[in-house]
Amino acid sequence: MVIENRSICEGVSLTVLPTERFKSNLMVVKLSVPLKAETATHYSLLTNVLSRCCEEFPTLKSFNIALEELYAADLDAYVAKSGEVQNVCFKLSCIENAYTYDGADVLAGAMRLLGCMIFKPLLEDGVFPYYVVETEKKNLREEIESLKEDKARYALNRCIRAMCAKEAYSVSAVGETEVLEGINGKALKALYDELLKTAPVSIYFVGNTDAGTVAEYCKRYLPFAPRENTLYKTEVKAACGTVRRVTEQASAVQSKLCMAFRTPVTIDAGNYAAMLMACDILGSPSGK
Repeated sequence: MVIENRSICEGVSLTVLPTERFKSNLMVVKLSVPLKAETATHYSLLTNVLSRCCEEFPTLKSFNIALEELYAADLDAYVAKSGEVQNVCFKLSCIENAYTYDGADVLAGAMRLLGCMIFKPLLEDGVFPYYVVETEKKNLREEIESLKEDKARYALNRCIRAMCAKEAYSVSAVGETEVLEGINGKALKALYDELLKTAPVSIYFVGNTDAGTVAEYCKRYLPFAPRENTLYKTEVKAACGTVRRVTEQASAVQSKLCMAFRTPVTIDAGNYAAMLMACDILGSPSGK
């Protein structure tokens, strides 16, 4: 297996891993933006709104029917945090064309639907529909509040916020309920337009399709315009002064202890693999 890297246009890259090991294709489209408290919740809500419906399939039912007709293809949108960068991600999974009974080009159809999700959202009077935004605000609010029920994850998030106070890394990629209340369809549409216009794009594909075909489909169904190829960096701080201790009382069957240590080791350091192994031995926690 040889990984192939291509440039679709300025600021839009494609990485392809051709392989015959799987019976399905996997594609992830990632748009990167700086992680900021004032926009993190907006981007999180935006992925919920975009994954619900689009212009061609304006209801959740019609959208799901379209996916089922593509041999139960799966489309999802979500946000993730990588250092002090927030990634707005779209994930597509579909069956290999070789396993269809009618020889259908499922990949092309699925990528067309992915393009509809990203570039042709459902709008009313030029903004996201009120009922869609409000429904997804409710869903996101419930998701954020449910994080408190996962005591281990909650403890980790609180630990990160205490250790990285006043740093971008302390911001939750999922969002905050306090910010969520003030978001409307107009503000979300403005952020969406800016995201599509300026955010650097990375596309990743794994499946039994050659890089040339994938690149051609990307140009056809994912018409990202050229943009500045910005590389957002995380400011690594190896020391934070005195040890900080935070204790919270909660109704729980079991107490949770979370300890975090700063290190100057980054992904391009020679001992990065050793640090990952040390994290695995200690428990390898992760969170948003």
